[in-house]
Formats: sequence, C-alpha cells, structure tokens
Amino acid sequence: GVVSPYYPISRVYGNPVYLDLMAIPELAHSSAARELLATSGVRAELSRLRALSRRDYAAAWTFKQRILRLLHKSFVSRELAQDSERARAYRAYVADHGQGLEDFAAFCSIAEALGGDPPIYDLHHFPSELRDARSASVARLKQELVEPIAFHMYVQFELSRQVEAAQTDARARGLRIGLYGDLAVGNASGGADVWAHRELFARGVALGAPPDPYSATGQSWGLLPLLPNALAQDQYAYFRRLAKSAVRSAGMLRVDHVMGLLRQFWVPDGATAREGGYVRFPFEELCGILALEASRTQT
Repeated sequence: GVVSPYYPISRVYGNPVYLDLMAIPELAHSSAARELLATSGVRAELSRLRALSRRDYAAAWTFKQRILRLLHKSFVSRELAQDSERARAYRAYVADHGQGLEDFAAFCSIAEALGGDPPIYDLHHFPSELRDARSASVARLKQELVEPIAFHMYVQFELSRQVEAAQTDARARGLRIGLYGDLAVGNASGGADVWAHRELFARGVALGAPPDPYSATGQSWGLLPLLPNALAQDQYAYFRRLAKSAVRSAGMLRVDHVMGLLRQFWVPDGATAREGGYVRFPFEELCGILALEASRTQT
C-alpha cells in the first residue's frame, strides 16, 4: 500500500514502525527477545535493512514485530501479572482511549489474520462480512484474536510513551517547542478510522483541490472526507479524540490544508477535479475543539 504520513489508516493512532526497540523496558526482562536479537540471522537482517539506500517499511515492520511480540509476552507475564506501576499506566491508557483503541487494534489484527506478506491494512481487502466493525462476524472474530488485539494495544501504549519521553527530553534540553506535530488532512479510504466510524465518512468522493496554476485539471488525493453533519450528530466525539491525540506530545502542531476546517474541495469518484465542489464545515466548532485541546497541553 501507500507509505505516507499523509495517507494514514488512522489519524488518532501512530505507526509503530517508528518504535525504538532498545528503549522498550521489557527488553531488560525478556531473555527470549535478547537471544533473538543476538542470532546471526537477525543481525544480518538488521544490517541489510540499515544498508538500504531507501527505507523498506514493510520489511522493517516484519522485523520489529518478531521482537515486539516477545516483549509483549514479557509485559503480560511480568508487569500485568504483578500489577506494576507500568501495568497501571497501561490500564489507564487503555481506559482513556476506550473503544477507539480496541477498534484500531482489532483492525490491525484482522488484517494480519487474513494473511499476506506483508499484511494489507486496507478494509477493501477484507471479506464483505468483515467490512463493518460492528457486525456479528467481526464480534466473533475478535473473540479469536484476543491476544493479537492486546498486542496492538500494548504497542500503541509504548509508542505513546516513547513520543512523550522524547518531548520531555527535548524540553529538558532547552527546546521550547520540542516536537512539531503534523495532522494529515484526511484518512485513507480503507483505513482503520473509516472502518470503525463508517457513519462519519462520505462515500463516492475524495478530498482534493480545484484547477489552478499548479495543475490545470486540479487534484484528487484519494482521501475520504468526514461528513460535517455527521460530525455534529456525533457531538464531535471523533474530532475531539483526533485533536487530543494530535497535541498530546506536540509543542507545536501544523494542520495540513488547514482551510479544510472551513471548507473542503470534494471530487466525485471517476471524475476530474473540474467536476468537484466545495463543502462547508463547522469552522468555529472545529477551531474551538482544537484550541481547547491545545490549551490543555500548551501546544
């Protein structure tokens, strides 16, 4: 699939390929993970990945997953079993994120269970009965995927912890802003957010831009737009989670195509941007939510 931070499967949860394996606390307690890292085959694969002139994200994630799954087992047997401080922090993170985190973890787990090397994280490749996150088929499958779902929740917890630690370290070193975040303008049409919140997203259109001196035919980006009326009916719950996540550990935030808070250009599927049009959004409400969340974190 597309590898781009501007074509995200979720705008709330992060890409665990960026995890620093050496910074994960469980590495100190998992002899299985350390032994695997010391094997000649793993060392050779790591050297190969580092020597590439261009990053192979799929291979890097395959490599990291082998280690991360061992670290998760150590986390369950050591931290959760003893109700340690780290376990309590994890439970607080899970409670704070609720259904949204479970949905994202389920989406990733289902994509991996369907096979493929690498797995395809795209709901369009799901069987029809699994394309609705609230279907009975998904509910049954989730019961079979309890451990993989827990793994992905753990990975997101650790990713959040590492980003927060990086921001804390940056501030301690005298960087007033520290991390500079970037919020993508839309979601990949087959992504986890669309799967979990299908009622919030438009169909048959994509975000884009009208004809201009840059492109005589305009642009269509293949990203699904949110429905402004559905956002309001949802009491902006999804957008509130989105804003909270965007500023959580960011000293500054760039909102990609920020005009989209006021109006967005939608292009019908199968058409050029010449046939597109603007759709107005609840600007004051969306800006108010962003301002509120940013004030809480001083972003």
